[in-house]
This record gives sequence, structure tokens and C-alpha cells, in this order.
Amino acid sequence: MDRRNIFKMIRGIYFLLLQLITVIPFGQATDHVPDSPHHRAFPAKILMPMLMNPSSSHDQMLATISAGLAERGHAIHLLANSLPRDEKVISSFKASDIVYYQSTYTEEDVINFNSKIMSQSQSDPGIGGFISFMEVVKVSSTDCRALLSDSKTLTLLKSEDYDLMITEVFFPCDVLLAKYLDIPFIVLSSTRELPMLRKSMFGFPAELSYTPETFFGGTDKMTFMQRVHNVFQHFFLSYVAPRIVMADYCQMQKDFDIEPDTYLPNMIGQAALWLSYSDISLDFPGPLMPNYVHIGGIALKDAKGLDKVRP
Repeated sequence: MDRRNIFKMIRGIYFLLLQLITVIPFGQATDHVPDSPHHRAFPAKILMPMLMNPSSSHDQMLATISAGLAERGHAIHLLANSLPRDEKVISSFKASDIVYYQSTYTEEDVINFNSKIMSQSQSDPGIGGFISFMEVVKVSSTDCRALLSDSKTLTLLKSEDYDLMITEVFFPCDVLLAKYLDIPFIVLSSTRELPMLRKSMFGFPAELSYTPETFFGGTDKMTFMQRVHNVFQHFFLSYVAPRIVMADYCQMQKDFDIEPDTYLPNMIGQAALWLSYSDISLDFPGPLMPNYVHIGGIALKDAKGLDKVRP
């Protein structure tokens, strides 16, 4: 039997199975909606965790999305630690409820810490910047452990029966929380990629010959040695850096029995959608996936006309 006949046979079997699927009533009828929190009619109840360290720039992006969802009738619940936050920023979320958990840090601790890492990063953007970043990871993971150890808050969140979580995955704590609560989640990123949020986690093809890594500094036109460098950087950022940066979170994943057999980056890749605060015009040519959406400029406000100045 030649290849043409084999192809025709496979195609015939395919269409036969397709017809059977449309005729035979598999499972429940389509007019029956399962009694599940993920199949309830809208409006939905959405949980939006805020970053550990109060930050106006990150909160502004979340607040824009939150306010838009609230205007469409969805119930937005915020999750924040006990550190003081700007009431004006909180009100911009249009949230119907706020759940607080006790932070392990005080406001003074955060102010001193921010001052320290800013000084380190400015004095030595290379090694000092990396050290500062790892210190931020350590502080955030400590706060995350405080949240996952707060049984009272976790019980309250579980009882709310949320339909969805929307979070900025600057650190993977919220993904662990979503898995603990057993709810689907959408991730946001304020930059194109981070060691905690890589396109490789979402199944993006790595076209390294013409798509430079985010931190490479190159273009889509590379020499052979630049391509070799790009490959090594991709390997480091995709496979080595996550194991270093997420070490504490992977330990928490095991300590709190949150799908301990699942590799944490793979867990992040299970997000229903990735909203990237970027724009296609800012990226070099590269493959895209249907679950990746550019939302660059969503937090920008409409420009106002200049006041007339009399001579």
C-alpha cells in the first residue's frame, strides 16, 4: 500500500470517528450545567492579591483591570498584607471586600529595606542589582510563608469559593495560593519576561536564531557568536535561574503539600491567560501563543489638552 492510499484510509477513519462523536450522546446533555463554582453564571467573584511591598506602579495596573471588571458587575476581592497602603490607591480598585493577613514586617522594615536595595542597585547595577533582587525574593518568600501559615485567612478565602484569581506574578506565591484554593488563575506581568515568568513555561517555541533574550541586549540580526551567547542565556534563564530564584517557594510547595510533585514553573504555565504589559511593536519578531495577550498602555489615562497661556 503506497503513501497516498494510507493517507486516504487515515482520513476516512478520522471523518468516521468525527461523525460518530456528533451522533453518540457522550456524557451529560449540553443543556445541563454542572453544579460547580467554575460553571456558575456571571457575575464572577474574583480574587486579586496585591504585592507584598506597596508599589503605586504595580497597583495601578491591577487597579485599572479591577475597576473595569467591577464596572461590568463582577465582585472584586482584594488580598493584602497588614502594611499600610494609600487609601486612594485602594479605592481605585473598586473592590467590594478586602481580606488582610498579618505581615511579618513592619512599615519601618519595608522603608529601610527599600532604601538599602536602591542604594545597592545604583552603586553596582550588575552584581549589586542581582544581590538586591535576591534579597527582595527572600523578603517576599518570608511574607508568603506567613500567608500560607495563616490558617484563619486561608479558611476564609476557601469559604468564599472564588471563581478566578488575577495576579501579577512578580513572585509565584499567588500561584501557590491559587492551587491551594483550587481556582483557575490569570497572570499579569509588568515586564515582558522575568525569571519567574518565562515564555518557555507557556510552551512558546524558542526561535533563538532571530529572537534575542529579554536581557541579552541584542537584536534579531545576530552573528554566529551572538546566537551562541543567546542560546546559553536562554538555557540559564529558563532552567537554571528559576531553580535559584524559586528555591524557597519550591520548599513551601512541599511544606504545605501544594501539588508537591509538580515542578513550580510548570504550575505557573498552567495559567489560563498571560496578560503582558507590553506591546507587539516593542518586541522583535517571534512566535506568539493564543493565551498570551499584550495589554501595554492599559493603565495610561487619556491625555488632557494644554492650558492656554496668554502672552
